[in-house]
Amino acid sequence: MKRRCCYIESLFLAGIICLSACGSKNPGVSKEELKKEFVKGRTQKDSPVEESAPSEFAEDYQAPPGIKYQPRIMTEGAIVLNVESALKNVRPFRLSDLGKEVNYKKMEPRCDGSSLIRIDDDFLVFAEDGLWLLDRDFEKKKMLVRSDLKVIHSGGGSVKVEGGYFLRDFYYDSAKEQLRFTCQNMKTGKAHLVVTPWAELLASPQPVELKSIRSKLPIDRNYLFSMPDGYGMRVSCSDELYTMGLKGDTLCHFVLGDNERYKARLFEAEGDIVYYYQGNTMFYHAYGGKIYRIKNASTLEVAYKLDFGSLPHLTGARVVGGADVGNSYFLTSCVDTDRFLFLSIDKGYDSINARKNRSVKLYSLVYDKRSGEFFSLPVVSDKVNPEQPLIIADLPESLPFWPNRSIEGNPARFFSKSSLLELYPAQMRENGQVEKLSEADNIWLIIK
Repeated sequence: MKRRCCYIESLFLAGIICLSACGSKNPGVSKEELKKEFVKGRTQKDSPVEESAPSEFAEDYQAPPGIKYQPRIMTEGAIVLNVESALKNVRPFRLSDLGKEVNYKKMEPRCDGSSLIRIDDDFLVFAEDGLWLLDRDFEKKKMLVRSDLKVIHSGGGSVKVEGGYFLRDFYYDSAKEQLRFTCQNMKTGKAHLVVTPWAELLASPQPVELKSIRSKLPIDRNYLFSMPDGYGMRVSCSDELYTMGLKGDTLCHFVLGDNERYKARLFEAEGDIVYYYQGNTMFYHAYGGKIYRIKNASTLEVAYKLDFGSLPHLTGARVVGGADVGNSYFLTSCVDTDRFLFLSIDKGYDSINARKNRSVKLYSLVYDKRSGEFFSLPVVSDKVNPEQPLIIADLPESLPFWPNRSIEGNPARFFSKSSLLELYPAQMRENGQVEKLSEADNIWLIIK
């Protein structure tokens, strides 16, 4: 089953994700202990103090117990987006409304395009053979960390991973000039948070071996995001969030909804969404209807609130409890750029079978930050299987487009030719630009 919002362009990455299991529901400390310490911690300070990571952690390292800070969720100033009104405010949208030029940048095969981050004037990406520094044209400059990932490609495009560490969740702390990322042992499933000085990686004459990096904190695989003074951990199938320090200590505990807990499903209608924009960590809590900005370890700010009006928007507990998913609306992707916020909304649960049966409807919504207008694109004709509506290609040598990333504040999409033809056959059929693409190319399309 394939979700539009998390379509894997790279077969290499698809193989990795298939082998990655869900972690436990508690971030390293029992819920009872956390609740007890949380009550005691109400007399503690409100604001966190940054702490640097220790130089080394033993494999059986135990994080300091207790919760340090009281939670604060700021709602004043949140932008309310009326989804019901936007679905009625339908109009065409063109690439020329986004920018003046289309930039195509090729990325070598077997690179995980979803891992791409910008650091100063360069970029960073994870590939099968290691962690690479790229120039502004996405050409490889230097391998920084060598990968021991054992990936076997066989006929028919199948991928098998036989061991090694998979690196992901890259984050650059510009204030401390540190690179952070998680690494997961593909045999044991154990995960660590790696912290290393950026200058040391750049200065090393040879690629650094992962085992030589001393600061590797054992973490639960419910890791969610990084932030300047630590990281966030979700509690699966709940409304709870914990922020953690770089010693694995629990900084704060948030309840983002009605504190519901529910059983896990094989496929969820909504998932947590994390992205980094203008130096801020942003995240959408599944089924919560709010996009948060992380101010610090003890303070969340609601940046956007989705108002579904009379349209049903189920909680996770109600989805699991057998509520009518087919007539409910779900947020499945979010891309934040300097001018626009792009949201994908599904009515019903999206899957290959749902598209064949036409039991799902896919919508593309756009919020214009300058004018305040919130609107949706015309739906794709009912004569074909449902497709997400794309932005009209009216610039020279352009393709119909819907962003899945923001690069330097510009809307962008990482794709392969096969993925475009599979996901959007009706909208790509008449576009000659598709035929110019090679089957082997992985491409970034950026609108400026």
